[in-house]
Amino acid sequence: MTPHALNILLMAPFLVACATQAPPERDNIPRRLAEDLAGGQIYVDLPDGFPTITLPDNILTDGGLDRGSAMTLILKSELSTERMETAMRTELVRSGWVAFNNRPMPQRGGFVGNTTPSQGRFSDNQFCHDSYGMMSINARSRQGIYNRLALDWNYSTNMSGLTCAQQIEQRQGAMSSVNPMAGLNGQMPVLELPAENRSVRFRPPFGGGGISSSGNVFTTQSPLHLDWSMAEIKRWFARQLEEQGWEQDASWEGERTAGSTWDKRDDDETELIGLLDITKVEDNTFHLRFRLSYRNQ
Repeated sequence: MTPHALNILLMAPFLVACATQAPPERDNIPRRLAEDLAGGQIYVDLPDGFPTITLPDNILTDGGLDRGSAMTLILKSELSTERMETAMRTELVRSGWVAFNNRPMPQRGGFVGNTTPSQGRFSDNQFCHDSYGMMSINARSRQGIYNRLALDWNYSTNMSGLTCAQQIEQRQGAMSSVNPMAGLNGQMPVLELPAENRSVRFRPPFGGGGISSSGNVFTTQSPLHLDWSMAEIKRWFARQLEEQGWEQDASWEGERTAGSTWDKRDDDETELIGLLDITKVEDNTFHLRFRLSYRNQ
Protein backbone atom coordinates (compact mmCIF):
# COMPACT_ATOMS: atom_id res chain seq x y z
CA MET A 1 0.00 0.00 0.00
CA THR A 2 1.35 3.38 -0.94
CA PRO A 3 1.77 6.09 1.72
CA HIS A 4 -0.92 8.20 -0.04
CA ALA A 5 -3.47 5.37 0.08
CA LEU A 6 -2.62 4.69 3.73
CA ASN A 7 -3.25 8.32 4.65
CA ILE A 8 -6.70 8.24 2.99
CA LEU A 9 -7.58 5.01 4.82
CA LEU A 10 -6.57 6.46 8.20
CA MET A 11 -8.54 9.69 7.59
CA ALA A 12 -11.74 7.97 6.37
CA PRO A 13 -13.57 7.89 9.76
CA PHE A 14 -12.83 11.59 10.26
CA LEU A 15 -14.11 12.52 6.77
CA VAL A 16 -17.34 10.54 7.30
CA ALA A 17 -17.97 12.27 10.63
CA CYS A 18 -17.47 15.70 9.03
CA ALA A 19 -19.81 14.85 6.17
CA THR A 20 -22.62 13.71 8.45
CA GLN A 21 -22.28 16.46 11.04
CA ALA A 22 -24.90 19.24 10.80
CA PRO A 23 -23.43 22.64 9.92
CA PRO A 24 -23.08 24.94 12.90
CA GLU A 25 -25.88 27.49 13.37
CA ARG A 26 -24.96 31.02 12.39
CA ASP A 27 -25.40 33.79 14.90
CA ASN A 28 -27.60 36.74 13.97
CA ILE A 29 -25.75 39.71 12.54
CA PRO A 30 -25.39 42.46 15.16
CA ARG A 31 -27.93 45.22 14.54
CA ARG A 32 -25.30 47.96 14.36
CA LEU A 33 -23.29 46.02 11.79
CA ALA A 34 -26.42 45.32 9.70
CA GLU A 35 -27.34 49.00 9.74
CA ASP A 36 -23.81 50.00 8.74
CA LEU A 37 -23.96 47.58 5.81
CA ALA A 38 -27.46 48.72 4.80
CA GLY A 39 -26.60 52.39 5.12
CA GLY A 40 -29.45 53.30 7.45
CA GLN A 41 -31.70 52.36 10.35
CA ILE A 42 -33.50 49.02 10.05
CA TYR A 43 -37.12 48.53 11.10
CA VAL A 44 -39.05 45.29 11.51
CA ASP A 45 -42.25 47.12 10.56
CA LEU A 46 -43.21 50.52 9.13
CA PRO A 47 -40.30 53.01 9.43
CA ASP A 48 -41.01 56.00 11.66
CA GLY A 49 -42.32 58.90 9.57
CA PHE A 50 -43.22 56.79 6.53
CA PRO A 51 -46.41 58.07 4.83
CA THR A 52 -49.55 56.36 6.08
CA ILE A 53 -50.73 53.76 3.57
CA THR A 54 -53.53 51.25 4.11
CA LEU A 55 -52.40 47.82 2.97
CA PRO A 56 -54.83 45.22 1.59
CA ASP A 57 -55.42 42.25 3.92
CA ASN A 58 -53.35 39.93 1.74
CA ILE A 59 -50.27 42.20 1.65
CA LEU A 60 -48.05 42.38 4.75
CA THR A 61 -45.09 44.49 5.84
CA ASP A 62 -41.73 42.72 5.96
CA GLY A 63 -39.52 45.48 7.40
CA GLY A 64 -38.10 48.79 6.35
CA LEU A 65 -35.01 50.96 6.12
CA ASP A 66 -34.44 54.68 6.82
CA ARG A 67 -31.41 56.02 4.92
CA GLY A 68 -31.74 59.66 5.99
CA SER A 69 -33.14 61.24 2.82
CA ALA A 70 -35.14 58.21 1.69
CA MET A 71 -36.99 55.26 3.19
CA THR A 72 -37.87 51.79 1.93
CA LEU A 73 -40.80 49.67 3.07
CA ILE A 74 -40.68 45.99 2.09
CA LEU A 75 -44.00 44.26 1.46
CA LYS A 76 -44.71 40.54 1.05
CA SER A 77 -47.66 38.52 -0.20
CA GLU A 78 -48.61 35.22 -1.77
CA LEU A 79 -50.16 37.25 -4.57
CA SER A 80 -48.29 37.50 -7.86
CA THR A 81 -45.95 40.48 -8.24
CA GLU A 82 -48.25 41.96 -10.89
CA ARG A 83 -51.30 41.79 -8.60
CA MET A 84 -49.31 43.30 -5.74
CA GLU A 85 -48.20 46.18 -7.95
CA THR A 86 -51.78 46.79 -9.15
CA ALA A 87 -53.10 46.79 -5.58
CA MET A 88 -50.45 49.23 -4.39
CA ARG A 89 -50.91 51.56 -7.37
CA THR A 90 -54.63 51.69 -6.57
CA GLU A 91 -53.92 52.38 -2.89
CA LEU A 92 -51.41 55.16 -3.62
CA VAL A 93 -53.83 56.94 -5.96
CA ARG A 94 -56.60 56.57 -3.36
CA SER A 95 -54.26 58.13 -0.79
CA GLY A 96 -53.67 61.24 -2.91
CA TRP A 97 -50.54 60.25 -4.86
CA VAL A 98 -50.31 61.24 -8.53
CA ALA A 99 -48.90 58.96 -11.21
CA PHE A 100 -45.59 60.53 -12.22
CA ASN A 101 -44.53 58.40 -15.14
CA ASN A 102 -41.29 58.65 -17.07
CA ARG A 103 -43.07 59.24 -20.34
CA PRO A 104 -41.34 59.83 -23.64
CA MET A 105 -42.15 62.99 -25.56
CA PRO A 106 -45.78 62.57 -26.65
CA GLN A 107 -46.30 61.48 -30.23
CA ARG A 108 -48.27 64.04 -32.21
CA GLY A 109 -48.60 62.06 -35.40
CA GLY A 110 -47.39 58.97 -37.20
CA PHE A 111 -49.08 55.62 -37.63
CA VAL A 112 -51.82 55.09 -35.06
CA GLY A 113 -54.27 52.26 -34.54
CA ASN A 114 -55.39 49.48 -32.24
CA THR A 115 -52.17 47.49 -32.77
CA THR A 116 -49.68 50.34 -32.98
CA PRO A 117 -46.71 49.58 -30.65
CA SER A 118 -46.41 51.86 -27.64
CA GLN A 119 -44.14 54.84 -28.17
CA GLY A 120 -41.23 54.27 -25.84
CA ARG A 121 -40.87 52.48 -22.55
CA PHE A 122 -41.87 54.05 -19.27
CA SER A 123 -42.67 52.94 -15.75
CA ASP A 124 -46.17 53.34 -14.33
CA ASN A 125 -44.86 52.62 -10.82
CA GLN A 126 -43.63 56.11 -9.93
CA PHE A 127 -45.82 58.52 -7.97
CA CYS A 128 -45.69 62.08 -6.66
CA HIS A 129 -47.34 63.76 -3.67
CA ASP A 130 -47.35 67.51 -3.06
CA SER A 131 -46.64 66.99 0.66
CA TYR A 132 -44.47 63.86 0.69
CA GLY A 133 -42.36 63.86 -2.48
CA MET A 134 -41.73 60.83 -4.71
CA MET A 135 -42.67 57.18 -4.20
CA SER A 136 -41.83 54.24 -6.47
CA ILE A 137 -42.88 50.58 -6.48
CA ASN A 138 -40.09 48.12 -7.24
CA ALA A 139 -40.13 44.33 -7.35
CA ARG A 140 -37.78 42.44 -5.04
CA SER A 141 -36.58 38.83 -5.04
CA ARG A 142 -39.02 36.11 -3.98
CA GLN A 143 -38.53 34.67 -0.50
CA GLY A 144 -40.09 31.29 0.21
CA ILE A 145 -43.81 31.38 -0.58
CA TYR A 146 -43.84 35.19 -0.70
CA ASN A 147 -43.40 37.65 -3.52
CA ARG A 148 -41.93 40.93 -2.32
CA LEU A 149 -42.20 44.59 -3.30
CA ALA A 150 -40.36 47.68 -2.11
CA LEU A 151 -42.01 51.06 -1.67
CA ASP A 152 -39.11 53.47 -2.07
CA TRP A 153 -39.94 56.94 -0.71
CA ASN A 154 -37.58 59.81 -1.53
CA TYR A 155 -38.80 62.68 0.60
CA SER A 156 -35.83 64.90 -0.30
CA THR A 157 -37.56 65.54 -3.67
CA ASN A 158 -40.28 67.40 -1.76
CA MET A 159 -37.82 70.23 -1.05
CA SER A 160 -38.05 71.70 -4.57
CA GLY A 161 -41.12 73.74 -3.64
CA LEU A 162 -42.88 72.68 -6.85
CA THR A 163 -46.22 70.89 -6.95
CA CYS A 164 -46.50 67.55 -8.70
CA ALA A 165 -48.27 69.20 -11.64
CA GLN A 166 -45.43 71.74 -11.96
CA GLN A 167 -42.79 68.99 -11.80
CA ILE A 168 -44.56 66.97 -14.49
CA GLU A 169 -44.84 70.05 -16.73
CA GLN A 170 -41.20 70.91 -16.10
CA ARG A 171 -40.01 67.41 -16.94
CA GLN A 172 -42.05 67.24 -20.13
CA GLY A 173 -40.75 70.67 -21.15
CA ALA A 174 -37.17 69.56 -20.56
CA MET A 175 -37.68 66.43 -22.64
CA SER A 176 -39.06 68.47 -25.52
CA SER A 177 -36.26 71.04 -25.41
CA VAL A 178 -33.63 68.30 -25.60
CA ASN A 179 -34.91 67.38 -29.07
CA PRO A 180 -34.00 70.12 -31.55
CA MET A 181 -36.37 68.59 -34.10
CA ALA A 182 -39.46 68.90 -31.87
CA GLY A 183 -40.92 71.45 -34.32
CA LEU A 184 -40.62 69.03 -37.22
CA ASN A 185 -42.11 66.27 -35.10
CA GLY A 186 -45.18 68.46 -34.69
CA GLN A 187 -45.64 68.43 -38.49
CA MET A 188 -45.82 64.62 -38.67
CA PRO A 189 -49.20 63.68 -40.19
CA VAL A 190 -51.54 61.33 -38.33
CA LEU A 191 -51.78 58.13 -40.36
CA GLU A 192 -54.58 55.94 -39.05
CA LEU A 193 -54.19 52.22 -39.69
CA PRO A 194 -57.16 50.33 -41.17
CA ALA A 195 -59.53 48.80 -38.62
CA GLU A 196 -58.96 45.42 -40.28
CA ASN A 197 -55.32 45.48 -39.16
CA ARG A 198 -54.64 42.36 -37.09
CA SER A 199 -52.32 41.98 -34.13
CA VAL A 200 -49.76 39.32 -35.06
CA ARG A 201 -46.51 38.30 -33.36
CA PHE A 202 -44.20 39.65 -36.07
CA ARG A 203 -41.27 42.03 -36.11
CA PRO A 204 -40.44 43.49 -39.52
CA PRO A 205 -36.80 43.18 -40.60
CA PHE A 206 -36.67 46.98 -40.82
CA GLY A 207 -37.65 47.48 -37.15
CA GLY A 208 -40.86 47.85 -35.17
CA GLY A 209 -43.25 50.76 -34.88
CA GLY A 210 -43.01 54.28 -33.50
CA ILE A 211 -41.30 57.55 -34.35
CA SER A 212 -37.54 58.10 -34.54
CA SER A 213 -35.29 60.93 -35.69
CA SER A 214 -31.91 61.06 -37.35
CA GLY A 215 -30.33 64.30 -38.45
CA ASN A 216 -33.07 66.42 -40.01
CA VAL A 217 -35.41 63.49 -40.77
CA PHE A 218 -38.30 62.15 -38.69
CA THR A 219 -39.49 58.63 -39.44
CA THR A 220 -42.63 56.82 -38.33
CA GLN A 221 -43.09 53.13 -39.08
CA SER A 222 -45.45 50.28 -38.31
CA PRO A 223 -46.21 46.71 -39.31
CA LEU A 224 -49.51 46.11 -41.11
CA HIS A 225 -51.36 42.78 -41.27
CA LEU A 226 -54.41 42.55 -43.55
CA ASP A 227 -55.60 41.11 -46.85
CA TRP A 228 -55.23 44.23 -49.00
CA SER A 229 -53.27 44.96 -52.15
CA MET A 230 -50.51 47.56 -52.05
CA ALA A 231 -52.64 49.80 -54.28
CA GLU A 232 -55.46 49.72 -51.70
CA ILE A 233 -53.04 50.52 -48.87
CA LYS A 234 -51.55 53.41 -50.84
CA ARG A 235 -54.99 54.87 -51.58
CA TRP A 236 -55.97 54.52 -47.89
CA PHE A 237 -53.11 56.72 -46.72
CA ALA A 238 -53.24 59.08 -49.72
CA ARG A 239 -56.76 60.13 -48.76
CA GLN A 240 -55.64 60.90 -45.20
CA LEU A 241 -52.61 62.91 -46.34
CA GLU A 242 -54.73 64.98 -48.72
CA GLU A 243 -57.20 65.72 -45.91
CA GLN A 244 -54.29 67.07 -43.83
CA GLY A 245 -53.12 69.48 -46.51
CA TRP A 246 -50.47 67.39 -48.27
CA GLU A 247 -50.13 67.35 -52.07
CA GLN A 248 -48.87 64.28 -53.91
CA ASP A 249 -45.80 64.82 -56.08
CA ALA A 250 -45.06 61.30 -57.37
CA SER A 251 -46.27 57.72 -56.97
CA TRP A 252 -45.03 54.23 -57.86
CA GLU A 253 -45.96 50.61 -57.42
CA GLY A 254 -43.93 47.46 -57.99
CA GLU A 255 -44.30 43.80 -57.15
CA ARG A 256 -43.07 44.10 -53.55
CA THR A 257 -42.80 47.84 -52.93
CA ALA A 258 -44.99 50.87 -53.45
CA GLY A 259 -44.95 54.44 -52.29
CA SER A 260 -45.46 58.11 -52.95
CA THR A 261 -43.87 61.48 -52.24
CA TRP A 262 -45.73 64.43 -50.75
CA ASP A 263 -45.26 68.21 -50.34
CA LYS A 264 -46.63 70.66 -47.79
CA ARG A 265 -45.87 74.09 -46.31
CA ASP A 266 -45.93 74.49 -42.53
CA ASP A 267 -47.29 77.50 -40.63
CA ASP A 268 -44.06 79.44 -41.31
CA GLU A 269 -44.27 78.66 -45.05
CA THR A 270 -41.35 76.25 -44.73
CA GLU A 271 -41.55 73.47 -47.33
CA LEU A 272 -41.93 69.92 -46.02
CA ILE A 273 -41.31 66.68 -47.87
CA GLY A 274 -42.99 63.37 -46.99
CA LEU A 275 -42.07 59.94 -48.34
CA LEU A 276 -44.46 57.01 -47.89
CA ASP A 277 -42.90 53.54 -48.30
CA ILE A 278 -44.91 50.30 -48.39
CA THR A 279 -42.95 47.03 -48.42
CA LYS A 280 -44.58 43.61 -48.75
CA VAL A 281 -42.76 41.29 -46.34
CA GLU A 282 -44.92 38.21 -46.92
CA ASP A 283 -48.55 37.43 -47.79
CA ASN A 284 -50.87 39.85 -45.98
CA THR A 285 -47.95 41.35 -44.04
CA PHE A 286 -46.48 44.76 -44.84
CA HIS A 287 -44.05 47.25 -43.39
CA LEU A 288 -45.05 50.92 -43.50
CA ARG A 289 -42.74 53.90 -43.23
CA PHE A 290 -43.29 57.64 -43.59
CA ARG A 291 -40.23 59.92 -43.61
CA LEU A 292 -40.61 63.64 -42.97
CA SER A 293 -38.01 66.34 -43.61
CA TYR A 294 -37.60 69.99 -44.57
CA ARG A 295 -36.97 70.50 -48.27
CA ASN A 296 -33.85 72.69 -47.93
CA GLN A 297 -32.19 71.00 -44.93
